[in-house]
Amino acid sequence: MGYRIRTLLPPPAERHNSPMPLGSLLPSARVRRSYRNDQGGQAMIVVGLSIVVLLAALALGVEWGYGVTQRRVMQNAADGGALAGAKLLATTVVIANGSVQFRVHQEDVYCAAVDVADANRSFRPTNEPAAILVWGSVDKVNWTPFPPPLPPPGPSGCPAPGTLVPAGHGVDPATVFVRAQANLTYSGLFAAATGQSSLTAGGTAVARITGAAIGTTGYTWPMMRHFNVNDFQTTCNPAPCSPFNPNNVTPVTFWSSSPGQQQDIVFGSFKGLIDFSQYSPNSHLSRPPADSVPQLMLDWDHSGVAPAYKPDIAAPFNKCAPPAPSGKWFTGGNEDDQSYDKDCSIPNWTAYSFGGSKGNDTFGSGSIGLDTNWYRNAQPPQEAPDNAFRTNNRSVCATLAADPKLATVLAVAPSCPNTPTNAEKGDWIETAKNSGDLGSNVSDAMIAFIDAHPLYDQFQHTPTGPGRGAPEYGPHQVINVYLWDCAESFDQSALPGAQWSLALPRTGSDCSNIHSGNDTLATLDRVHVMTVVPFTFYRGLVSRQMIQGFWGGEANSDPGICRDNPSAPGCVINPFANSVFLVSDD
Repeated sequence: MGYRIRTLLPPPAERHNSPMPLGSLLPSARVRRSYRNDQGGQAMIVVGLSIVVLLAALALGVEWGYGVTQRRVMQNAADGGALAGAKLLATTVVIANGSVQFRVHQEDVYCAAVDVADANRSFRPTNEPAAILVWGSVDKVNWTPFPPPLPPPGPSGCPAPGTLVPAGHGVDPATVFVRAQANLTYSGLFAAATGQSSLTAGGTAVARITGAAIGTTGYTWPMMRHFNVNDFQTTCNPAPCSPFNPNNVTPVTFWSSSPGQQQDIVFGSFKGLIDFSQYSPNSHLSRPPADSVPQLMLDWDHSGVAPAYKPDIAAPFNKCAPPAPSGKWFTGGNEDDQSYDKDCSIPNWTAYSFGGSKGNDTFGSGSIGLDTNWYRNAQPPQEAPDNAFRTNNRSVCATLAADPKLATVLAVAPSCPNTPTNAEKGDWIETAKNSGDLGSNVSDAMIAFIDAHPLYDQFQHTPTGPGRGAPEYGPHQVINVYLWDCAESFDQSALPGAQWSLALPRTGSDCSNIHSGNDTLATLDRVHVMTVVPFTFYRGLVSRQMIQGFWGGEANSDPGICRDNPSAPGCVINPFANSVFLVSDD
């Protein structure tokens, strides 16, 4: 027999008024155990904490990345500053008072570094300038601080770019290292939250200067200068030489309308202009065009031949036609036999440059050779140089060998030492005559070339003084000037194959000892190219009355063997060509 248990509840009306047992209001033990096992709501706490950590990590990453960026910016500023200061020294070397010196002060080197470092502003806070420090050294052990100019004419202590400081400290002529340090104190993006109001980023770089071989692919103008060792001995007025003032250092005169300043410039009808025509302008006088004789030149200018003639940009209207169409120019030359191209090709070769393409520019074409051998390679109807040149005792070679300051020139003078085998080397370029001279024929084209391809340095705003072109030195260009030692005369009436003979002085047999038209009875119709030297031509030193320049000024981007062995022959810092590159700071 079973039993049924019933729970008796009070009537509905009585339930609301009757107290319920406490146990009936609390969850049962089973329910309480299920609450303890429930995970709901704890994920929100974990997510909240994770967001805080992620935000902190993000802030730290952004702060670190910003710091790395500022560090990279400062390193770039230091690299550029060291290279700029070293390049300024490399391009301002002179021989003054018998020794190598720099034409600039320590303060100029400092300002050159500051100008480049300050220009490197990408990602740098605009209201937080960088601090630049510059040093020079002979051995990368003992460093001399290069100070800013005093009193400071500008915020950085430097004058406007392109301006020399009025006074300062000389640079040790043995200096070959320049070190630059760029430091920046900046406000971090989140550093203030950690109690650090500012952070510091910095970079240091060291640049090395070495001598370099003179490049033979630089810009060239249709002019040549007779080798004279005195051109490379800096003279000063007043003495002793103060290389810090360009007007105190006497530049080399390439042309002057004054007869008293025409030594090694004017040789009768040859007044410094060279004809780069494809064919000999002298032989062309006695031969029909079909029998034209190529010049003894490595390569003529192929950049403007039919049908793509070059525009005539420097010659008077229609002086180049024919053979070129009106307003055009045929770069092969020989437009007018009577004027030897001086009215057409020579001005255009100046305005475009003959040879010497640099970088991506292609306006220059043609090449001059220092190591060619026309005794072996001349092809009829070409006439090889006079055999007398091979055995001539040229004093110019002895001068080069005896002067250690000209070692760089000697290194690119294959025709020296003076032996018959060496004398076979080098092109023979024909001269331009019939009143053609640098002043009246190409000075305007020189200025046009400088204006089209200007370079600027610390002498840009330096006054040139009275009678020297523009009021300031202005922009400049570095031009390869080929030097000649001996010349030959052309005899139109002689039989082909015997029309060229060595030009000799009135007294003696040294064919290199001819410095003016009074020194010889011969005409100089083609000259022997012996070497090349870079010259710096400032716009303010070029006029129709006078053309002057300073030798040197080239900074070669390729140090060659000098990078690994700066003590190798030809790697000593010199007034002609030097190279600058970064080295480790240790």
